[in-house]
Amino acid sequence: MDILKKDIDIYYETWGNTENPKLVLQIFHGMSEHICRYKDFAEFLSSYGILVYGMNVRGHGQTGSNADSLGYFADEDGWNKVLKDQKDLHDLFRIKYSGSPFCLLGHSMGSYFARHYINKYPADFDSCIIMGTGKANDPAYGLARLVLKFLNKKSPSKLIHSLAFGGFNKGIKKPQTPLDWLSADENQVQRYIEDPFCNIPITNGFYSDFMNGMKEISGLETSPSVTAPCLFVSGESDPVGNLGKAVEEVYKNYVNATDAELKLFPNMRHEILNEKKNYTVYEFILKWICSTHGINFLGCAPAALS
Repeated sequence: MDILKKDIDIYYETWGNTENPKLVLQIFHGMSEHICRYKDFAEFLSSYGILVYGMNVRGHGQTGSNADSLGYFADEDGWNKVLKDQKDLHDLFRIKYSGSPFCLLGHSMGSYFARHYINKYPADFDSCIIMGTGKANDPAYGLARLVLKFLNKKSPSKLIHSLAFGGFNKGIKKPQTPLDWLSADENQVQRYIEDPFCNIPITNGFYSDFMNGMKEISGLETSPSVTAPCLFVSGESDPVGNLGKAVEEVYKNYVNATDAELKLFPNMRHEILNEKKNYTVYEFILKWICSTHGINFLGCAPAALS
């Protein structure tokens, strides 16, 4: 992995031919995971001439491990520090590949960062994929912000974590683990459970930063400033997006601002890139990138991917 030098070392990974990419894709990963979980997807895209890169955000993966802060962003203004880290990494790659179009993909927690990013820095990306997202304006977030003011920032947030995720297995018949809501692929769920950088304890400070981020996003999305095409994509059985209902609500915020598209995959849960038919998702995203940017990747026209 390479390192972006800041007040802490930010570790990031790159996949693909760095000579002359047809498109450059930056990934914002989700909560309690890390960027190398996107390796298979990134290698699929790189086989079509796409350069893929992404960081382990503060408190996650090697970045969090080396800073001794897994599950914790920062002592002050952690949400915006992560957003600025992503901006700094984008700017580094934009200088190197100024002749290529740039696309942003944010999954789960990363989808919220992506929604904030494209409204704060609308000129940075030429397209955006919002994956596995949900509400930013849930009334419960206000109460959570109030409660979190009285809790130790660096302590594991058992209360908020339970409230946030405790009911996600509710619609699954005979779940085998508390994390079956992630994917219907049992092997992928087990890989997540066994990964030392996944399912990490999340702190009160993290949730406080996250809830403050939701407040900022809600304000920005009353009148989105993004003009780049946006794809909203999720599993139809994803509890984070309230089984597609919350995803559709978010999508509707953007329809009048930009060229927005919504795709819900039937019988898929939260991690659509790690589902049993994940290549269906891979190919759909590739086709959308092709049609959006008018690019035939290595001679593969969009029609050939349908």
